[in-house]
Amino acid sequence: MKASLSEFSMAELMGLAMRAKDKVVMLKMVEPSLTVFFEGGEPVFAVYRKLRGPEAFVAAMFVTEGEVEITPVATECTIRNNLNASFEELLARYNTEQAAFLEASAFIDSVDRTVEPMVILSRTQTFCIPNKQWNVMTSLLKGLSLREAALDAGVAEYMVIETVADFLRLGVISLGSYREESVVATDSLAGVGVVGECNLVEEEGEPTSSDNHWVEKEFELTVTMLPIISDFVDNPEIDDDTIVINTDLFALMTQQCAASFSRCLVGNPNNESANPILMKVYVHSAVDQTAVSTAALFRLKVWSGSKISVKPLPD
Repeated sequence: MKASLSEFSMAELMGLAMRAKDKVVMLKMVEPSLTVFFEGGEPVFAVYRKLRGPEAFVAAMFVTEGEVEITPVATECTIRNNLNASFEELLARYNTEQAAFLEASAFIDSVDRTVEPMVILSRTQTFCIPNKQWNVMTSLLKGLSLREAALDAGVAEYMVIETVADFLRLGVISLGSYREESVVATDSLAGVGVVGECNLVEEEGEPTSSDNHWVEKEFELTVTMLPIISDFVDNPEIDDDTIVINTDLFALMTQQCAASFSRCLVGNPNNESANPILMKVYVHSAVDQTAVSTAALFRLKVWSGSKISVKPLPD
C-alpha cells in the first residue's frame, strides 16, 4: 500500500507497519531516500540517505512530506538488526531530538538560507568541531542552502538546522541570503559517485549526448540489499551473473550514458585482486541501489553495504 504524509503522520504509518507481527514489512520512500524494516512488530533496520541505525530511524520520524510505501516482504533470511532498540526507546530518542530541534528552529527562519563565516582563525588557533557537524558545515560552506546541504551531506534537514543553530550561538557564522531551491543531487543518486571521465568531446561537428551516442561512464554504487530477495528467487531472469539495479537509479545511469544498457562490468574498487565480473542487468524498485547474488559477493569480496564499481557496456 501507498500513503501520503499529507494524510497520515510518519508515526501513524510506523504503527501500521508494526501491526503485522507475523511478517517482515518494509517501509520505503524514494525522496528522501528511506528504508525501514519491521520484523515481529518491531523496527529492526533503518537507512536514511547516508545515515544508518537509530539516527536514520529518528530522521525518518521528522519527514512530513512525500509518499510512503508499506510492503510485506516474504523472506527466508533474517534482517540484520542495526537498531538494537525497541520502538518505545527509539520514540523517546525522537522526542528528545524534537525538543532540541524546536529550540534550534527559533534561530533560523528558512531552510533556503545560506550561511556566512564570521571568524577567521590564525595559525595558532584551533576550533573543535564534531565529525558529524563538520560534514554539514563542509556542505554549507560550499554556498549551499540548509536544504541543499542536508542532501549534499546525506543527513536529515533537522540535523542541519541544529548544527547551524549551534554555530550561530557561538557567533562564528551568520545567516546569509536566500537561495532558490536547486537540484544538488537526487536521493536516488545520493552517495553514488561517477568515476572516470566521459569520453564525449563536445566540439563543433562532434557528437553529443543529445545525438544518442554512447557515453562511457563508471559508477560507484552501494550494495544496499541482502542477496536473498523473495521477489527474485523464482524469476528465471535472475541468476548468479545478474546485478539488480534500482529502477530510478538505472534511469539516471542510462541518461548519463545517453543510452540504455543490459550488461555491465562489476568490480571492487577497494580490492584490485578481485577481478571484475561481466553481469547482466535486471531493473527493480525493491532495491535502494543494487543487489547481487551470494556467489558474486564472494567473487568480488564484498558484502551488503560495500561499494562496487559498475561500468555499463553498450548493447
